[in-house]
Amino acid sequence: MTLVRETFVRNPLTVTIPNDGVAKVTTPTNPDEWDVLKYELEHFVCEGEYERGLQRVLSSFASNLGRSTQPAAWVSGFFGCGKSHFVRVLEYLWRDVSMPDGASTRSLVTLPPDIDELLRELTTAGKREGGLWSAAGTLSSGAAGFVRAAVLGVIFKRAGLPGRIPHAQFILYLHAEGLYDAVRDALKSADRDLGREVRNMHVSTPLAEAILRVKPDFASDTNEVKQQLRAQFRKDDDVNDEDMVDLLDQVLRLQSSDPEKLPCTLIVLDEVQQYVGGDPERCLHLQEAVEACSSRFGSSVLFVGTGQSALVGVTALSKLRDRFTVGVELNDTDVEKVIGKDFIFDQQESSMLQSGVLLPEVDANIRELRDGTEEGELRARMCALLFLVDQLPSDLRLKPTVETLADLLVTDLPAGSAALREKMPALLEGLVEQGKVMQVDEEYRLQTREGAEWEQAYRTAAARLRSDEAALAAARTTAFRTAVAEAVKGLTLRHGESKEPRKVEIHYAEDAPDAGLNAIAVWVRDEWSATEKAVRTDAQQAGVDSPTLLVHLPRVNADALREHLAGLTAANEVLETKGMPSSPEGQVARSSVETRRDTHTRRVETLVRDVLAEATVYQGGGNVVNAAQPVCRELLQFIGMAGKKGTEIRAHFGGGGYGWPRDAIDGALCVLTANGALRVARDGTAVPVGDLDHTRISQTDFRAETVMLSTTDRLAIRKLLQDAGHSAQPGEEAVEVPRLLDSLTELAGSASGPAPLPAKPNGNHLTDLRAKKGNELLAAVLEARDRLQENREAWEALAQKARRRLPEWNDLQRLLGHAASLPVHGEVAPQAEAILTQRSLLDDPDPVASLLAKLEQTLRQAVTEAREQHLRAGTEKLGELTDSESWTQLAERQQGEINAQCGLQPLPELSLSTRAELLSSLERMPLSQWEDATAALAERVARALTMAAKLLEPKAERVIPPHAQLTTESEVDAYLGGLRDRIMEHLDAGKPVVL
Repeated sequence: MTLVRETFVRNPLTVTIPNDGVAKVTTPTNPDEWDVLKYELEHFVCEGEYERGLQRVLSSFASNLGRSTQPAAWVSGFFGCGKSHFVRVLEYLWRDVSMPDGASTRSLVTLPPDIDELLRELTTAGKREGGLWSAAGTLSSGAAGFVRAAVLGVIFKRAGLPGRIPHAQFILYLHAEGLYDAVRDALKSADRDLGREVRNMHVSTPLAEAILRVKPDFASDTNEVKQQLRAQFRKDDDVNDEDMVDLLDQVLRLQSSDPEKLPCTLIVLDEVQQYVGGDPERCLHLQEAVEACSSRFGSSVLFVGTGQSALVGVTALSKLRDRFTVGVELNDTDVEKVIGKDFIFDQQESSMLQSGVLLPEVDANIRELRDGTEEGELRARMCALLFLVDQLPSDLRLKPTVETLADLLVTDLPAGSAALREKMPALLEGLVEQGKVMQVDEEYRLQTREGAEWEQAYRTAAARLRSDEAALAAARTTAFRTAVAEAVKGLTLRHGESKEPRKVEIHYAEDAPDAGLNAIAVWVRDEWSATEKAVRTDAQQAGVDSPTLLVHLPRVNADALREHLAGLTAANEVLETKGMPSSPEGQVARSSVETRRDTHTRRVETLVRDVLAEATVYQGGGNVVNAAQPVCRELLQFIGMAGKKGTEIRAHFGGGGYGWPRDAIDGALCVLTANGALRVARDGTAVPVGDLDHTRISQTDFRAETVMLSTTDRLAIRKLLQDAGHSAQPGEEAVEVPRLLDSLTELAGSASGPAPLPAKPNGNHLTDLRAKKGNELLAAVLEARDRLQENREAWEALAQKARRRLPEWNDLQRLLGHAASLPVHGEVAPQAEAILTQRSLLDDPDPVASLLAKLEQTLRQAVTEAREQHLRAGTEKLGELTDSESWTQLAERQQGEINAQCGLQPLPELSLSTRAELLSSLERMPLSQWEDATAALAERVARALTMAAKLLEPKAERVIPPHAQLTTESEVDAYLGGLRDRIMEHLDAGKPVVL
């Protein structure tokens, strides 16, 4: 039996939370506090509002760099929502601090690619300027009554300065004069601490003596030193704006990597709202302080404040609204307390009313819906559920659509939610019409007080417009003209032997168009203004020689068109009149009206397309233009499904028996192609209507289509193509759809691969679609468009995951190889093998992230310990070397040469802050080699001693016996005596002799 705790990555019975679930914006000062920071960074979930908040803050800073000011950010949310956690993570992502174990803070946080990219941009900006620096703290922990002093206290603490203003001023003075190190060392030699002495600097004799020691001209004696300190660094509890920005400038230049530039600086002020309270003077001083910094430092300094409320909702904070313009709103609602059972609303109704979470009017509206009928009960349950879903955190992305509501309201699990999904759309539409519910896109929300005002304004405008014939006629004419313009867009005809291009000129006036126009005139009228008989009569009277085409738009679905035109115009009127609201409720209300506008727009477009689909086109003389027209009918019959080449068609109809002009044949082919009655290809590739040039018709293949598509169908196909990033002009759908199928096949490949990637998704339906041609293909794609859309979205998400996670998987394998001798290998390797065999690399949550973190932490610690052990052993062995008599007799250059030859040089600094640096270090020096290198130290030191001894041995002198001719014994004795004297001369000097 599998226990619940065994399904967790970390056992909830043994894992503890170091910070007890409460994040504090402080600077770590001991190992326990560093462990807390590490835990908070590793467990930061960068999703939902947290991800959007980081993106908003970082992108705003980057986009405003180089400008005159930097907008401040405000992070809001109720107690427990994670404001302090968010800003603490933001600070350490900003600076990318190195942890005690060598890891960088950014490497501990799992971040989406877009946040990674923004942080890289921030690093680049820091390199251009004076680096990256940050200060963060709780504002209420500073000087309680003095806002500027409290802000400076946060900054001083992070810079390692005393919190009191005069004390910090003194330390900054020492740094500016280059005296800091000397004064500190002088006090240290007297067994005194600079920090403690500064707290009493006005009376501290040891501090005065230290100053005189390093700067004798500062004063004549210690008493004068104290007097000058009292005069120069007075005990002021607050400063004005000018002094504040001067002090901040000194701090920033002290922290800058380039004294000529300021660092890109983040200043986080936590719990600002709690600090300000209801005091308008504090709020004003804080506003002035932030504005003074912004004016002095431009876009280099970013302020981030936090509070429980958004600035727009609190009068006391209204003065900050114009400065803190980048909003991050977090939610704190616990999912388990909101949705557990479908009857939880009734259980919690009383307490929610008492707490104010559930407004009385909302509760009354829900109760009114319970009219004793089954439908009434379902309406009430839907509204209650809409209220509960609205309390959820937005980062859960639980959208109150029909499908979601039906699934959450299901009571019979085996039966499922199919029956509810059938009933609910009509019921929800009724609730929208009654003003009980707002529809925003495909989502539904309970009506609010402000939403009701917008709803009433919309209803009033719609009622007025339904009886305004002039306004409706104008809106209808605009809709018809837009649709007709879209239908003929890009259409150009060629006329006569010279193939003179003729544009299509649309004419809407009541009078006939001018026959002398240098274009093909299309006279469009609708049945609201002219009967079909009148249009036909005008066509007959124009005569067969008239180049004008007359179009009659029938009165189809007139009542529905009237209703939606009135609704569309009313929605636009309300949106324009009410403008952009500032409150969240007003913004939702506006979105609801925008959804109404979009819904009416879609319905008007559909209804107008239906009118156009039923339109009648007359030629001069009264002939109706359609595929059943005699010329078109003859062409279709000759071409057939087998198809014909353009040369065959021209020869057949241009020769004996017909004798038709080539222009008439080409024009009919263009009309039938544009109408979708013919499929056109050249060299096996579909040809768009716009490319059906008269010069290439002879090389083009034509085939009669068996499937006809309406304008609505083609618009839907073009929408599918556009959503997938393919542009398709009218008449080019058959060209782009095969490219769409190719891109989907390629995308399926990107979403899969060898294990641990998943197997390639089933693409048989794509193969089946690719086997079809022309309108048959378009019709099949239209039928499968929902599935194709789902495929594209799912495969794009998987491909994006694969691009991000495959490099991490490769890193995991490399780290596992280096951890083979460590116990962690036995923990991680089986899990990695499971990912491989189950091909679950792209599953959610990310199965690799926690394994990487565990390996990185263990290997980073192992490398650090191995290096420290090597250094300890090296210090001991090198002590033997440096203490030896022979070593001390060598010159520094000789010692360096021996160290280099024996591998005893100082180790380079170790950088393990990122995974890449850790892997690079391990590949240069695997763990096993550290042990070998430590064991080899004794041998290397012995070699160095031997080489030193050899260098100290005296250098032998070469003596070459002179040539001589010896004939007597005395001559021999004299020769040997002379040679002996030469040899002994060198030996007496301590030099060996080589003959």
